[in-house]
Amino acid sequence: MRIRALFTTAAAGALALIAAASPALAASGAADDAHIEKAPVAATQHPGAPRERELIGALHEHSGYSDGWPGSRPADYFASGRDKHDLNFVGSSEHTSNVNSPFTFNEECLDPRVAPSCQNADPVNPLDALRKWDAELDQAKASTDPAKDFVGFRGFEWTSDRMGHINVYFSRENSLPETDGGTIAMDRFYDWLTTTGKDGLAVFNHPGDKTLCGPLKCDVRSDLGFGWEDFKYFPKADDQMAGIEVFNGGGDFGSAPGHNAPPEGWYAHALDKGWHVGAIGAEDKGHDRTDDWGGSQYAKTVVLAKSNTEKDIKSAMADRRFYATPR
Repeated sequence: MRIRALFTTAAAGALALIAAASPALAASGAADDAHIEKAPVAATQHPGAPRERELIGALHEHSGYSDGWPGSRPADYFASGRDKHDLNFVGSSEHTSNVNSPFTFNEECLDPRVAPSCQNADPVNPLDALRKWDAELDQAKASTDPAKDFVGFRGFEWTSDRMGHINVYFSRENSLPETDGGTIAMDRFYDWLTTTGKDGLAVFNHPGDKTLCGPLKCDVRSDLGFGWEDFKYFPKADDQMAGIEVFNGGGDFGSAPGHNAPPEGWYAHALDKGWHVGAIGAEDKGHDRTDDWGGSQYAKTVVLAKSNTEKDIKSAMADRRFYATPR
C-alpha cells in the first residue's frame, strides 16, 4: 500500500524555515507526520496557484554497471522501486569512472568464484556492457510507466575521492574528473557542468566522507581540495547545483557532528558559502546483495511537482521544490 504525507500550506512553510536551520530536524519532522493513502495533493502557495503532487522517490542507486553487486543492472533498481515499493520515481547514479568499461567493480569480484561474472556487467544483454551510458537511459525509459505512476531517470556519479562525489541527473552527456580536470580544481567540473552539462542538475553527495586520508587519521582540511574545496562558490553553477545529501542511506550528513562536519553542519555550511541547495535524501544502495532498492528503511526525496513526468520532476528540482526524509 502506498503511503503519502499530506502537508498543509502552513506546515510546508514551517518545514522550509526549520530546514534553513537544521535540515535533518526538518526531514525528521516530515517523516513523523501522519501518513495517509496516496493522493495527488500538496501545499498550495496561494489561491489560483497550480496544484502540486508530493512524489516520493529514491535517488543515488547503483548496480553492477559500476560498483554494485555482480549480475545486477539498472533495470533491477527501477523495477524494485516501481513494483516492490510503489515509489513514484527512481534516479540512477552509476560511477562514470566505470562507464567505459564492460566490467563490474565490486568487492565480490575479488572472489575467484565470482570473478567470471564480473567480466560482463550485463548478464541479460551482454552487448549493453559496452554501451552502459546509453543502456542506462534505455532501461530508465523502459521502466517508466504512467499506469503505475512511475518515472525512471538517468544520472551519473562524478567520483573524485579527493574533492568529493557529485550526482548529475537528467544530462545528455556525462563526465569524470580524470577527463574534465576536476581532480585538480573544482572550477574545471563546474565549467563542464555549465557548458556541456548545462541540461543537468547536480547534487553534492555524502559531504565530508571522501578524503585523501582514507582510513588514516589525519587532518582532512590539510588538503585544500577537501569538501569540493570547502564548498568554494562558483556563481555560474549555482542554478544547476540543486541539492546536497543531508541523508545518505542510514546516515545523517546534514547536521553536526560526524562526517568531518563543521559545528554548523554541512548543510548550513554549504548555504553559508553561497550555494542555494535543497535537502536531498539519498539511498546510495546496490553495493550488497542484501540492499533493497527503494526500501522504506532508506532515505527518500519528496518532490513537489505538477505531475509525475521527468520534465516536471526536473523543473521542480530546479526550483528547489523538494525535501528530504530519513526514510
